[in-house]
Amino acid sequence: MTAPAVLMQSMTSPEVQRLVQRGWQRIIITSGSIEQHGYHLPLETDLVLAEALAVRAALQLGRTLVAPVIPIGCAAHHMAFAGTVSVSREAFMAYVEQVAESVIAHGFTQLLFTAFHGGNFAPSLEAAQRVQRAHPAIEVHTALDLHQLFAVTNGVIRECFPDRTALDCHAGCVETSMLWALSQAYVRVGAVANGAECTTLPSLHDMRRLSATGVVGIVDGYSTAIGERLFARIVDFMIASWGLGA
Repeated sequence: MTAPAVLMQSMTSPEVQRLVQRGWQRIIITSGSIEQHGYHLPLETDLVLAEALAVRAALQLGRTLVAPVIPIGCAAHHMAFAGTVSVSREAFMAYVEQVAESVIAHGFTQLLFTAFHGGNFAPSLEAAQRVQRAHPAIEVHTALDLHQLFAVTNGVIRECFPDRTALDCHAGCVETSMLWALSQAYVRVGAVANGAECTTLPSLHDMRRLSATGVVGIVDGYSTAIGERLFARIVDFMIASWGLGA
């Protein structure tokens, strides 16, 4: 995978201009988070995975660029854990909207919004709707249904572990497998530990009250194969949500 082929920040200004003039007028706007992911995954987990998914989606779609990933999101429910950085809903939404305004100014006419941090889904959707109202001639597409995303990821986990009833919500087998598939250096293998087990999606206000380690789900069984299956399914979910599937 040649990421710089679609990552806008890796290009020069004239290169971006030439691509837009050649019809590359579709761009993915996504976001991650800097927040705790248990004892075994880095704070940048959501940021890394947001970019990796956007790159794979752009390559699959063709003639699509990826805007610089918004790194910090709405993560107040993780603030009990050191290193987490969070911004307000309004600050985050304003950031998303201004990124969109920037790419529109440079000639992009089809904006694909998504995210890979649960706290960003609802405000990203509202920001995308604001952008659409402000620019009715621009095509705005969203892949921002968090419950559908969890259905996809937990569906993969159930396929791999039919007897597993606990939902994978945060820093479990899903994210560990995806990072492991990108680079094993991301995972602190000696610190891997299963987290709180829930059978329904919890309402998150303070992650510390739900899980002492910050992990919600079972980490055991993570693998490159599961990670690659998750990447493929999530990218399919994103493209279908945008209405761009076959």
